[in-house]
Amino acid sequence: MKFIERLCWVFFTCCAITEARWGILGAVRWLGWGEPDWGTWVGAIGTVCTLAGTIWISSGQSRRAERIENTNAHLVAAAIAPKIQLLRDELMSFQARITFHNLENGKHATPEAETRAFLQFKYTPATTDELLALAVLPNNLAEKIAYAQSRFETIRSQISSYVTHVQEKRTPLSDNVAQV
Repeated sequence: MKFIERLCWVFFTCCAITEARWGILGAVRWLGWGEPDWGTWVGAIGTVCTLAGTIWISSGQSRRAERIENTNAHLVAAAIAPKIQLLRDELMSFQARITFHNLENGKHATPEAETRAFLQFKYTPATTDELLALAVLPNNLAEKIAYAQSRFETIRSQISSYVTHVQEKRTPLSDNVAQV
């Protein structure tokens, strides 16, 4: 089907060129300019067509490249979304466990034990290549993910420091850790 469609376009183009030649020849004779120099006319028309074709091809290539980048970004986003959701769930669960612990009924461990357990949580952050692939998505998604990962590592470092410094003491959670 594509071949027949292209063949029709070639035929249409040839007809248009023939009609244009007759129109130009008639206009030149009617204006009294003498016999036209067809080599010059063909060269001029060829130059214009070449410029138009170059613009059309380059815009098509850039649209294809943009489409490929956008598809790649959506694939990367789909791949890292479960990791980010797992991290979010773990942070919310940790916050709930240390905020609403009830030592009397024994349902939860001590805040120190909870923080130690939290430090065992394994999270693999998005790589630089993944974040760069996400850069084409709207709303600064890559920057937000990078910031969240950085913030998570900062919090994890603070929690680790807390656990290290209060090994056996029953001190309350620091404000930084408590506000996770």
